[in-house]
Amino acid sequence: MNQLIINKISIVDYENKKANSFEFNEGPNLIISEQNGQGKSSLVKSIYYGLGCQLTSFPKDWKPQKYIIQLYVHINGESYIIKRHNKVISIKSSEDSFVFKNFRDYSEWLQIKLGMSLKLTSKVQYEPQYAYVDALMSPFYVDQDKGWSGTLYKETFDGLGQYPANVFPKELIDYYLGISNEELNNMKNQKEDFSINSRSLLQKISQIEAVYNSYQEQNEIVESLPKDVKELKIEIDYYIKKTNEISLEIQKVTKGIEKTKLELDIHRQDKNELELLLLDTSKRFEDIKYECSYCHSYLTREQSLTRLELEDNRLAINSLKESLLQRISLLEESLIDKQSKLYELSDKVAAYQRKIDEIKEIKDIEDYISQSVLVELGKLARKESIAKEILDKKITQLNNDIRDLQSELRHHINSLEGDYEDLKNNLSSLLESNGLSDRKFRDYKKLKGSGTNLNKDLLAIYLIYMNLIASNSEFKIPFAIDSFVKNEIDTISQERMFRAIGSYFLTLKTQTFFSVIRENLYRIDGDYCKIRVESPLLKEDRYEEISREIIEFGV
Repeated sequence: MNQLIINKISIVDYENKKANSFEFNEGPNLIISEQNGQGKSSLVKSIYYGLGCQLTSFPKDWKPQKYIIQLYVHINGESYIIKRHNKVISIKSSEDSFVFKNFRDYSEWLQIKLGMSLKLTSKVQYEPQYAYVDALMSPFYVDQDKGWSGTLYKETFDGLGQYPANVFPKELIDYYLGISNEELNNMKNQKEDFSINSRSLLQKISQIEAVYNSYQEQNEIVESLPKDVKELKIEIDYYIKKTNEISLEIQKVTKGIEKTKLELDIHRQDKNELELLLLDTSKRFEDIKYECSYCHSYLTREQSLTRLELEDNRLAINSLKESLLQRISLLEESLIDKQSKLYELSDKVAAYQRKIDEIKEIKDIEDYISQSVLVELGKLARKESIAKEILDKKITQLNNDIRDLQSELRHHINSLEGDYEDLKNNLSSLLESNGLSDRKFRDYKKLKGSGTNLNKDLLAIYLIYMNLIASNSEFKIPFAIDSFVKNEIDTISQERMFRAIGSYFLTLKTQTFFSVIRENLYRIDGDYCKIRVESPLLKEDRYEEISREIIEFGV
């Protein structure tokens, strides 16, 4: 089973020297406070923020962008530490540790570790790419602030606007429900690749045939005539012009390489200086000298910290170092791209020069266009036609395989539709909700209504899909519902909603998180793991202990 379990979260505010940590059960977890506003939402939001989700709506005075959030997780039985500091995500396992260049690479890593291969098209990238963590986690998290507006899943996290309405959330939830499984996706992708290649070959064959006909006609007309020297001169002038244009581009790329190398060198020197600072934390300030990255003069520790705009704080120094590692990695990647571009341009110049030399050699040959050209073109056309026939046969076979697999999936969809209707009827009855009577399976349009009725309808629809995913998905990912008591809700409705939570959420066969104030605990039956929070969530007396647990790199 492909499973993610959150075992523990540590949160460190190194600027104000405050911290706290919380441990969780692999089953149901209740996040409890005496009253609202004491940190329940901050804690639940921080779990998913720490996983890499883009969240900007946080309770007042809670600023996770300035904190170090460290999650202790199990992925398919293996232990990992996931640390997030603003936009930098670091991973440590028993075998390895590394810093990610960006959220795209981290999302791909997490998918691979979970055995997933979900790719989605975005509004700007028509080629499917690995779905970001925001998308992966959206069906599993109901936000206190954005989860009760009526919009389903699309506003859960801030990074979901990149996906078009016809893709998200339908393709995502289909993937989890096994409706659009990996085998079918691979078949469709392979078929699309074959179709693109087939169309390309058809275009190529048409071009070859056009050239063939043109050359044949020309051959019949000028076969016995010498090649027009003026035409050859035009060709030479063209290649000279292109050579000059590319030479200017080479100059520009070369300057870019020099600039990137300079920036890379500066960042590497700064990184080395930070590593020295980390190594020398136990020594006396006055005994330590550092070579300046720019003027190469020697600085005291205090001067070095001032230059780098840092406090003498190990976590702050290490966080800046990890940001530099991320930037260095990006610059190294950019440098490789620029150097590859330079090689490509240099090859073009060489090719144009060879062309010029060839034309100069043959300008006096009368039989420039010979019958052999036509023969070779004919051979090429036949070769490409055979390749297209093979591809078209593969496409036909794939169409048959896709049709068979889709037939199997239709049976699965029919079964899911039945489960959906049963869950809808049961929850509507339990909640005394009538707003879902016409709501069909896989309909993710915004729910209409307001107040308590809308809250009940939304809770019902979330619980329906959570139960369907939990029962049918091969991936077990933690579910979380932040408090649903956002608006004024009458006592009877509250009791029904809590009963629904107890019967259809806390019973899910996976890890769950639910936040609740203490006075409502009596409405939830069961012996669940209880995590009690109080204001302030972060404590000064826990800073020293927890800050020592924060993972570091390169030291």
